[in-house]
Amino acid sequence: MPSPLPDRIESALKDAESDYSTTTIQSYRSAWRDLLAWWAGRKSSDAWALKLKEKGMPVPPFEAIAEYLSERENLAWSTLTGRRQAIRLVYDYYDALDPFEQPEVRKAWVKIRRLKREEEESGSSGEENGYGPAAVIEDSLELLEERFSERTGREEMSQKELLRRDMKYLPAQVSSSEGLDPDQKRLIPQPAFDRKTMRNRALLLLVATTKATRSDIIGIQVGDVHLRDRDVFLQNEAEKTKHAPLQVGLRDDEGNLESVLHLQKEPDLRYCPARSTASWILRAGLNKGPLFRSLTPQGKVKSSGISEQAINHTIRRRAEQVEGLNASEWTTRRLRSR
Repeated sequence: MPSPLPDRIESALKDAESDYSTTTIQSYRSAWRDLLAWWAGRKSSDAWALKLKEKGMPVPPFEAIAEYLSERENLAWSTLTGRRQAIRLVYDYYDALDPFEQPEVRKAWVKIRRLKREEEESGSSGEENGYGPAAVIEDSLELLEERFSERTGREEMSQKELLRRDMKYLPAQVSSSEGLDPDQKRLIPQPAFDRKTMRNRALLLLVATTKATRSDIIGIQVGDVHLRDRDVFLQNEAEKTKHAPLQVGLRDDEGNLESVLHLQKEPDLRYCPARSTASWILRAGLNKGPLFRSLTPQGKVKSSGISEQAINHTIRRRAEQVEGLNASEWTTRRLRSR
């Protein structure tokens, strides 16, 4: 259970609940917990607290925000922009000056923005997101929630909220690994941090645990992957979707949403479609475009999506690696037959 926030911070976030999605508010709470935990561990914390008391300020002083940002500069740009929005929201609630317009904070932010631009120009897209392999693989859903908090521009958020609402009324299916036979389970690779394994595990689990066609799968866009609001369930499907935190919209040939996959959080990490998909998005640093991408021989992520034939190729290549499996027998149909 996450630790409660101080009343002065929680009040500001609660006041904003009608303007933002549940997922966004949760990510803002996470941002403030991180900031306050960082504050508590700083040598300057007592001096900062005294300054707040003397001035009657309900929010951290600007120098604290500047130092916090500087120490978090290795986080992904999307995560940092989410933190900025969370901080601004609380300052705005108390009619305080925007900290990002103040010299010390602005200087720290300009430095971060320059760093991220240099990373992008050098070919690094911040794929590691400042987190280690275990966090990306095991805690991917929580990290993805933080990552997606960047999608909070008013116009863009309105589009995302419309998509969320549309998804409630579309035909849906829930992924399940319960019916996988022993050979199908053996075909699913163990979780690993290299991009190819991450991509292939997410791809194979979507084939194995859903009825999505090859065309459906290669057509998935990153923008159609959503974390489901925790208090929203499908009518008559509450029990099935209760443990399905990730929604994936599927589109027809004309680009219209036609159905939704609800990816479950399975108890066994190896066979969890929700966490495998979230891990791949984080590891590849995906923001838009096709969900499943081609890779260079060196393992770099391309902008182009995979083909339908690549799915069968991936299945056969994996079968060749598993002792006792006949690769010629393995196709998309064999992997999903239950």
